[in-house]
Amino acid sequence: KLIPMHEDFVKLEPETALLVLAHNAKVSQKEIPSYENTPAAISAANNEIAKGNGKDLVETGKLIGYDYDAAFPMLLRKLMKPGITWFVLASIFGAVVSSLASMLNSASTIATMDIYQACKPSASESSLVGVGKFFTMVFVVISCFIAPNLGKFDAIFKYIQEFQGFISPGILVAFLFGFLVPRAPRYFGVLSILLNVVLYAAIKWVVGPWLCASNMWFSNEISFLDRMGVCFIVIVIVGLLATALNPLKEPVILPVTDAISLESSKTAKIVGAFVIVAMIILYAMFW
Repeated sequence: KLIPMHEDFVKLEPETALLVLAHNAKVSQKEIPSYENTPAAISAANNEIAKGNGKDLVETGKLIGYDYDAAFPMLLRKLMKPGITWFVLASIFGAVVSSLASMLNSASTIATMDIYQACKPSASESSLVGVGKFFTMVFVVISCFIAPNLGKFDAIFKYIQEFQGFISPGILVAFLFGFLVPRAPRYFGVLSILLNVVLYAAIKWVVGPWLCASNMWFSNEISFLDRMGVCFIVIVIVGLLATALNPLKEPVILPVTDAISLESSKTAKIVGAFVIVAMIILYAMFW
């Protein structure tokens, strides 16, 4: 059987990686291509061989070096006692179910109110409820088809964040400008989301590979966090330019209510400042 392996595994086990490379060359009856003595080059040469040249060649599980998704289960197994572990698992299951319910509810609401009702304004409330249930089932079925394929990725969280990066910075900037910039043009909300999609895709598939190939600043793939940060900064600059060049004639005034107390909390400000400082420190440590 053929054994693909990740670059991380080559870094951790260089001698074993060379044995795997020789094994795959023997099984597939291929010559080992010339390669530089670097983990990336060895991994690329091995994966080129591991593609196989016949239907009888079957790939085994990939040697990835770091199993990121196993980090939390290992902490539970090594640090927690069996009785306490079940409480932790119960809280995790509760968090998963609540997150799943909120996402399905949000997705079905968007599909029902923003799409279906826009196409059929005369729809009754009962029909909207039925359509919402229908869309919920549709999204559940789609999720069932997507879930088995998540195992192909090194880390599920990274896979999810990769695709959230296409929209989340643009949505965040749109909200910030909506609250903090009263004269921001109304079209900027749509522009920020569309610009984020194009910019994130360009960094991921065009600019990022070019920078890595030229070894200018990055030797490996640009992290999704860095891509999201760049998108955020660029869209903020575009928003400031759009506001300066085409501001609203009258600033938007947010509604004010006296039904509840909206006084600021000194404790919340202190805790918020602490969280921001901690985030900056952690980001600098793991840059």
